[in-house]
Amino acid sequence: MTKSSQNHTNTNHKNTATITPTKLLPLVITYPKVHSEFMAQLEKQDDLHSSVLVFKNNDDLLNLAEMICRCRVVISPSTGIIHLSSNLGISTIGLYERSESKKWSTKDNRYVFLKSPKSSLTKQEENLAIAQSIDLLKQILES
Repeated sequence: MTKSSQNHTNTNHKNTATITPTKLLPLVITYPKVHSEFMAQLEKQDDLHSSVLVFKNNDDLLNLAEMICRCRVVISPSTGIIHLSSNLGISTIGLYERSESKKWSTKDNRYVFLKSPKSSLTKQEENLAIAQSIDLLKQILES
């Protein structure tokens, strides 16, 4: 994609957003190993369950790419998903440890830095990562 066509694409998104009110629909892409556990936890959240779209990916890269193409923003700790999204021209927010950001950098360079692996995060660190993700998401949606 040339720079001028990329700018044209971005302009179209801005015009669409200002003309048509948009409602954010969170999309969670799971994979077979975690899908059942994720759904069980989600079903316990009455207020969230009906407002989240869950796509169980079957490890088919083309299905994943098609779903990503339909997104405006992708937030993920997976470098594969972040790079696929970035290369498709979708805005991204990577959730990484700071040491990984140079190795896995993207065009957007938007990251939430985690102080430790997910399994070791404190509740306070989790809440901070969520707040930072929401702040970055707002910046993207307002641009």
